[in-house]
Amino acid sequence: MGKQVVDTSMSNLTHQFTNLAGKDGVTMKDILLQSIKNTKKELIGNNNGYHFLITGNSTDILKKLPDDSIDLIVTDPPYNKGLDYGSYYNDNKAWKDYFVEMKMWLIEANRVLRKTGTLYLISYPEINARLLPFIEDELALKFRRWITWHYPTNIGHSKKNFTRSQRSILFFTKSNNYVFNEENIIQPYKNPTVAKIKERIRLGSKGRHSYDLLNLLDMIELNKDMIDVIDINLLKNVSKDRFNKKHPCQLPLSLLRILVKVSSNKNDVLLDPFAGTFTLSAVAKELGRNSIGIDLNPQYVKLGLKRLKTNQVLL
Repeated sequence: MGKQVVDTSMSNLTHQFTNLAGKDGVTMKDILLQSIKNTKKELIGNNNGYHFLITGNSTDILKKLPDDSIDLIVTDPPYNKGLDYGSYYNDNKAWKDYFVEMKMWLIEANRVLRKTGTLYLISYPEINARLLPFIEDELALKFRRWITWHYPTNIGHSKKNFTRSQRSILFFTKSNNYVFNEENIIQPYKNPTVAKIKERIRLGSKGRHSYDLLNLLDMIELNKDMIDVIDINLLKNVSKDRFNKKHPCQLPLSLLRILVKVSSNKNDVLLDPFAGTFTLSAVAKELGRNSIGIDLNPQYVKLGLKRLKTNQVLL
């Protein structure tokens, strides 16, 4: 009889970890702790949820996470525009090297995403335009929508170009069976006393899509597709929501609340591989989700830990 061969690859081991969830009292938290036991991490939480803040390279850390362990990924990776993320990251790479780096972490993100999971990738349009074919064709994720996040701006004006006032959000799902809580992005009717609207309300309708571009809301059209523009202001250094002024790209809480409410449920596990100011972790804590945030800069992790420990979601 030949010698038995045991598959000890990371993919196989993490798949075995994931299969243990729910058996003999083993929780996803236990599985995640086991998978990242050799990383530099902080853990806060209670019976209402847990939040891992991990210091390290996103691709390296993602390789340690179990298969099918993440319900929602929301992230805005570095833009390779020469922004200052501290001495730990070079944001001015050759574009070829940059896209290789992006594809490496996306491969791992695809592996850890559950079959019912969702990915929101936030970046400049010219970057997402190049990544979209890779995500759809090579990783076989299901493309749902190109959302435009439009923000009024008083920065970035150029004498030889149009002023940038948008970023794009690629909305992908792992399969056709995914979480989409549409009630969180339905706008109440503006004219509820009109006879036609009163009848719709009587039949159970809670609202409809907007004819206007509104702040803070991503509306649903009548055929249940999303309107494709979200108008939420870009955080400035003077913003009351600004937590870490040393980070150049803090995302608005309002934007992440929309994405989290729509594409996850209570107790789900959320991931941001480029956590920065750990806004996704803060929103996860606020809304009763669990989270994993990864960042290369230990100072950002330290500030993120302070943010979560002091419950600084709204400042």
